[in-house]
Amino acid sequence: MPLFPIQNSAEMVGSQAGHDALNIWLVTVGEPLPGDHFSDGSERLLRAGVLAQRLTLAGHCVTWWTSCFDHANRRYRRAPNSREMVSWSAQDGRIPVEKENVRSTACVFLGGTAYHGTVSPRRILHNITTAHHFNKQVQGQKRPDLILTSMPTIELAEAAVLYGVRHDVPVVVDIRDLWPDLFETVMPVVLRPLLKPVLSYYHRKIARICSKATALTGNSPHFVQWGQRHGQRGDQAEDQWFPFGYQRALFSKEQGRAARDFWHAHGVTGRHFTIVFFGTMGRFAKLAPFVQLGDRLDNCAIQWVFCGDGPNRTVLMDSAQDLAGQRVFPGWVSGTQIQVLMAMADMGIVPYENDPNYRDNLPNKPIEYLSGGVPILSSVDGYLGALIRQSGCGVVINPNDLEVAAQQIRAYIADNDRQQDAKNGARALFESQFNADRVYGQMQSWLENLARPILR
Repeated sequence: MPLFPIQNSAEMVGSQAGHDALNIWLVTVGEPLPGDHFSDGSERLLRAGVLAQRLTLAGHCVTWWTSCFDHANRRYRRAPNSREMVSWSAQDGRIPVEKENVRSTACVFLGGTAYHGTVSPRRILHNITTAHHFNKQVQGQKRPDLILTSMPTIELAEAAVLYGVRHDVPVVVDIRDLWPDLFETVMPVVLRPLLKPVLSYYHRKIARICSKATALTGNSPHFVQWGQRHGQRGDQAEDQWFPFGYQRALFSKEQGRAARDFWHAHGVTGRHFTIVFFGTMGRFAKLAPFVQLGDRLDNCAIQWVFCGDGPNRTVLMDSAQDLAGQRVFPGWVSGTQIQVLMAMADMGIVPYENDPNYRDNLPNKPIEYLSGGVPILSSVDGYLGALIRQSGCGVVINPNDLEVAAQQIRAYIADNDRQQDAKNGARALFESQFNADRVYGQMQSWLENLARPILR
């Protein structure tokens, strides 16, 4: 399977030199914002955040439209429809700065209804209200040269695309999930016929978004092709996929020492074969088979570290009570603690369903493991499975056949050369394909080129 073609880093920095600064809008909810810190002071940005940083430091005027409601922590983070300026330094960006006088990103916190469930009526209401406030807040704003909007949410992506149509602004749609197809995987089978009107409604919206967008992007080629099919737009030259790039958390010696002390206090020292997971323990993370897999491998001196929280955490902890020390549930951990744990880890779990949203996807989770040189233990096959086999950086299991899976893990643990090759392969794959500076440097150049015809 073809991998993402990365250009040399020299081709990807300072690409806007000699051109006028652009006015760029990023329309993305659900990501950590600049200035969001963990308890130890560390910070980690995702796709929109890294792009906001790079584009601002390249001399562009960047506005990030997001929600006043914090998706990760399920709380209001700012007043509805308030605005803040976030400053960057050249050291933060680690790229050449072309215009010294432009160093801040404007963040607009759109009003949105609070919610608790990831898939719930109140979540849908939140999506509708943020789109409504976007339509109100953009009135009277200076027309941008380019809009990059994420989908989901469908409502906000539609609002951004229709704004672009009305004002002759190029709009790029970044497809992050195959929503609303994901509805079918979380609804009971007996209720799925009732979903047909809802799915038809959203598919009409997606068709409108994808057909009217200037360009489509996504974190896998399959996601871009999905958008092309819905928009009946064929394989257009402007459409380009970019994987999620990962930006390692930066931390001081003191923070690193505190993180090591934290793990030692939980009995995690790296002396055992260590398998880790970071994330939400909800309906999409199928972790129960991995806990059961640990029962079949209890004579292999494996330590399983499940970081995070969610509705299924208590059930998982209860099922592992008789295995104290072999199963560790530290709760949410900081970016520094993640980096220190990955330095001790031997494998990282990717525990998702084998449905199209994950089979055709390349989510953040495996890329995070690769950034630390951690081989992947995946229950997802498809695109990720092919990547693992091609690069030799992990093991793909069938969660419905735990006896065979246990045999695979035993064979892997017994082969020290294979383990070392997998770790080397993970590091090499990350640097060549998923390093944030490289991925988002090329994405930055692509976005600038899409906007430039407007300035001619």
